[in-house]
Amino acid sequence: MSQKKYHMATICPDCGIKNSPSHTQQWLESFLSDAHQKMLSPFTDLGTQYSSVIRQWAQRAWKIIAHAFARVGLFTLVDDQSDHPVFRTQMLAESAKKLGVQLHNIRTLGYPSNLFLANFDGKEIYFEGVPRPLDKPSAVKWMDDKHKVRSHLGNAGLPVPPGGSARTLEEALAIFRSIPKPVILKPRSNSGARHTTIGVENDQELQEAFQKVKQVSYSVEIQQEIPGFVHRALMVDGKLVAFARREYSNVKGDGTRTIQELHTEENKNPRRDKTLYYPLPPLDDPEAQQWLADQHLSAESIPSAGQVVRLCFKD
Repeated sequence: MSQKKYHMATICPDCGIKNSPSHTQQWLESFLSDAHQKMLSPFTDLGTQYSSVIRQWAQRAWKIIAHAFARVGLFTLVDDQSDHPVFRTQMLAESAKKLGVQLHNIRTLGYPSNLFLANFDGKEIYFEGVPRPLDKPSAVKWMDDKHKVRSHLGNAGLPVPPGGSARTLEEALAIFRSIPKPVILKPRSNSGARHTTIGVENDQELQEAFQKVKQVSYSVEIQQEIPGFVHRALMVDGKLVAFARREYSNVKGDGTRTIQELHTEENKNPRRDKTLYYPLPPLDDPEAQQWLADQHLSAESIPSAGQVVRLCFKD
């Protein structure tokens, strides 16, 4: 079924206007994802044949749950994704339509989610985020779990930041006190940078950041913070097919103009049309002012040529 655009009564500053589903819904998604992984974990190391059978059984179970909850009104199955706040989902829906795939977003409490049912050629699958092959469980069982990703990459010999996963404040404090500062706290899976805190230096900041993450996630990932831009690589069948650098909101100095002038000019960029890129935050925004102060700058400062001036945490 289709559904009219959902109403957002408030916008959470820790979610952002681009990603603002209900906190309860996000926490429930996190809990269900954790339960899904725990249900499969005893079987995923039995070999490809057995783990594939278990995953197919789990598929049937989650499809039954989704339809049962929809019948009693706890879930709503929505096939129009034009109002979904995640741009990736809108693109996924467009591609699905071209291929003749009927895509349903499983919405809890009326809000868009990261859970889907897809129907094609008489078959139906359940998936989170993006569909993945059911016959390769070893390749997909941990890729959305930040704690497991860090563990697997480390075991493969790649450099990873120290850290751990916690469900209680006591566990979080123990991890925090054992790793270099500053640290970053974030939901363990599928957050889109929601409720993430960087630059945590002391116990009080850790407690505040922990409570912020727990609003939307069952588990909290705590890692040493590594400064710089985020780089993402897309692999398909073991081959690199795309590479992207994701920049936080910033302006780049040219040695002549003030930050205010650079800011005004950048917001004229036609790509900042609120589709994929949003306008830079106002320089009188408290977060932007704090970022400028931390860099010993103000709106009237003239950054040197090539200098990157950060304006907020999110892009």
